[in-house]
Amino acid sequence: MSRASWGWLGVWGVLAFLHVRFGSVASVWEQAWSGSGESAAMGRTILWELRALRVVLASAAGAGLAVAGLLLQTWFHNPLAGPSVLGISSGATLGVATAILGGTAAFALFGALIGSGAVLAVLWLVSRRFQNPVTLLVFGMMLGYVVSALVNVLQVEATKEALQAFVFWGMGSFSRAEGGWTLGVVGATLLGSGWAWSQAKSLDAWTLGPLTASSMGVSEGAIRTGVVLVTGAIASVVTAACGPIAFVGVATPHLVRMAQRGRTHRALLPNVAAAGATLALFADGLVRLSGGSWPLNAVLSILAGPVIVYVLLKKTWTP
Repeated sequence: MSRASWGWLGVWGVLAFLHVRFGSVASVWEQAWSGSGESAAMGRTILWELRALRVVLASAAGAGLAVAGLLLQTWFHNPLAGPSVLGISSGATLGVATAILGGTAAFALFGALIGSGAVLAVLWLVSRRFQNPVTLLVFGMMLGYVVSALVNVLQVEATKEALQAFVFWGMGSFSRAEGGWTLGVVGATLLGSGWAWSQAKSLDAWTLGPLTASSMGVSEGAIRTGVVLVTGAIASVVTAACGPIAFVGVATPHLVRMAQRGRTHRALLPNVAAAGATLALFADGLVRLSGGSWPLNAVLSILAGPVIVYVLLKKTWTP
């Protein structure tokens, strides 16, 4: 691992410790390690099942979205490509809207998986029909607009209470850390990162252009299918568990490129994952400091927005 990787992991470790050590109940740490009986058991429950699990969820979601963003920026040769650009997050939003606004809020998370899975299936079929990445990008954006329009129609017909619940979900949050969903996010991130690592040389070749990559023996169809399925799976699970999380996937790869010289995907992937986890955990820490009153996506927009502006103002960009 490079020095940059250790640096990102060091910052992440400090943030993770602060997340577990401090909270709204100051005496929990002392209860867990110095208390006895029910007091100690309750303290450990809060530390491990609430705070530590939230750290794991935020870190895995941030790392997964960052890796997905790197893959999409490489595939589309577009510095602003991110996990939400293909309409998968919009599909998850439609599933949640159908559940919450339809009066079946208990099935909201499963609705998110069904909605994003349906969009992912459509994208996979389209990617087999149209091989041009730009066509797939435009199709995903149009599909996202259509799905968002359907969500707006559902909002008009919803009750006040259901609409409030849906708006709260749409702000994004890592507070819904439950064992099953956290495990799903961790699994999707690990599998997606593993696939990206195994295809690192092919992705490096793709940055040189489709013709050059093909002449080097890279299968365009295999890379295209892998990128669509991997990024789609990560975006689906993360959106289902945490709500739509903005800017992490777009901004993190650029943060890493600013801090290191290596441009190969073997050099970028560990740092991008570590930086994504760090950014998500830092944003969640600010949310917790506010007592939960600051929306997560608002905090992420403030943190990552300047990075996007910087990329737009740069004269050159290399995937």
